[in-house]
Amino acid sequence: MYFCQTILRGRAVVARRAHNPEAVGSNPAPATLKIAFAIFFFNIFSMNSSSHFIFSRNFYIYGYDTDFFRILSLPRLLCMLHETAGEHVNSLHVGWNDLHQMNQFWAISKITIVFNRFPNWRENVTVKTWTSDKKLVIYPRFYQLLDEAGNSLLTASSDWVLLNTSGSLVRRNEIVDNVIPVFPNYQHPFNAKKLSSVLPDKDNLHFISTLISDLDMNDHVNNASYVRWIIDTYSHDFFSSFILKSLSINYVSQLKCGEKYCIVKDLTNPTNHFFTIYAENMKVVCNLSLEWASRD
Repeated sequence: MYFCQTILRGRAVVARRAHNPEAVGSNPAPATLKIAFAIFFFNIFSMNSSSHFIFSRNFYIYGYDTDFFRILSLPRLLCMLHETAGEHVNSLHVGWNDLHQMNQFWAISKITIVFNRFPNWRENVTVKTWTSDKKLVIYPRFYQLLDEAGNSLLTASSDWVLLNTSGSLVRRNEIVDNVIPVFPNYQHPFNAKKLSSVLPDKDNLHFISTLISDLDMNDHVNNASYVRWIIDTYSHDFFSSFILKSLSINYVSQLKCGEKYCIVKDLTNPTNHFFTIYAENMKVVCNLSLEWASRD
């Protein structure tokens, strides 16, 4: 599993818009409204009698977890979600130490998060996570973030895979398959989205080298680092005027320390933005979509 070691750092990008009209990322209609009613009914009915399938962890929001609005920052949020997932599999004896002995590790491949509210500085919150039926090589994992009153702050859907230390996909691990709990008859209100890539203007790209602070405990760039790079492309004025309503990320390949990358973006829609991070060989590293709403 990719764990989080993130310190905010600025990035410069040069990019041009283009992407596949058939993919999810090209639809300008907001995703949040489409699934809001499903999430509402999910929050009411899904958790009432299945607590033994759910793993929980409590967090306190410290000052270093927040942005200049004194709310939880997006990279730190991803850290909390992934740390909770890590503790869940560790409690099942298929965590980082256990898989390391098999030369394997967990890797997230996709995540979609829909926000109701970001937690505030000095707030106590609870992350709940659970899993459902394995789909070929994909281990679906779901999350809720709750405030102290039990109100849902966000709902998330993610897909995880097992990789070996050479980076190849592990198609079967009977030890893992036998202990990962399956939430019976579970229907999540949405799945992690599949995104298309924003096509680059190859004559107008700016490459940046990854740094030590970008890395996780598997010696790859941390999944939260990619989000930090994207957030740092926005101006202070934009970030002061808009707040994130949904986020989707597709992780395609990995970067290591010293390898170069560039960010290509499509900001055609004023509040639905799409990004692709490319390696120096122009291999896609990850695709992201961010849906924003006015802070007013």
